[in-house]
Amino acid sequence: MIEVNELQNQVKQLGQALATERQARLDREQREARNRARTVKSLIVVIAVGSAVVGVQEARAWGGCTNTLSQWGLKAFCAGDPASAAQVNSNFQTLAMDVEAKVGTIADPNVSVSGTATVSGKVNANGGLAVKGDAGASGSVSGLKGTFGSGSTGGTMLGGGNAAGNLHVDATTGATYLNYYAGKGVKFGNGASGEVGSVDASGNLSVNGQYQSSGEPLFIVCKKTTGLSTVGSTTQVFTAADCGGKLPSAKYAGALTGYSGCANGALYNLTVVNEDGTNHPGVYQYGSTFCASTGNVSAIYFKVK
Repeated sequence: MIEVNELQNQVKQLGQALATERQARLDREQREARNRARTVKSLIVVIAVGSAVVGVQEARAWGGCTNTLSQWGLKAFCAGDPASAAQVNSNFQTLAMDVEAKVGTIADPNVSVSGTATVSGKVNANGGLAVKGDAGASGSVSGLKGTFGSGSTGGTMLGGGNAAGNLHVDATTGATYLNYYAGKGVKFGNGASGEVGSVDASGNLSVNGQYQSSGEPLFIVCKKTTGLSTVGSTTQVFTAADCGGKLPSAKYAGALTGYSGCANGALYNLTVVNEDGTNHPGVYQYGSTFCASTGNVSAIYFKVK
């Protein structure tokens, strides 16, 4: 009887142990299921947040925050984005290099433009405007209008020159106009603040020197003061000093412009003598009265050859 009871107790204990183990396994499976569910939810949240961030970045880039600046090699920062010192400094360095490539070194007060500078407004050059270039298309300036500089006497001035020191004002296919719309004439200087000729508003030309043709004057005026009255014939020969420094050559023909001598006596002939290799420029006279006083004779020689 005792053995039967003991066996029943052992069976009962074994059943309780099995029940406890089964309950523990069920609890463990339930915990694992809950953990798996939380993991799946976390992954879903991470994926959703990542998709949202990518969407915002793409929207920013599409809206111009990234694409507009990246085409110039710059790092774009949208609102709320962190920025490192290296990124900001890189942007400044890129801008500095681009500026220097356009207008020269930033530290240099001068601006150098190797390409074409297009200005839609006005250019105010308080220190003067200097344009340098060859006679061809490079370095050329078109459409200039206004005041280009101040001369020593306060007037406006446009100056410059090429390697030879010459200043060319050349039209493309038409003519060059001076004072066409306004002005009172054109003055010509000697390069030393002196005026040597002018054309007034009526077209009258005035020059201090002589007109030239192929490097020679168009006319030469000769004047001489000497004893003119004499008995018989004589020729008053001009010197270079009498003719302004240059004697008329055989290319010139002369005409008498003035004569004064003794009031009494007879003067039969006055003839201007031209250079012909034998005779030299002067005035031939023939009279019948002797006069010891001096007189004046003048002639003008025109270039005819």
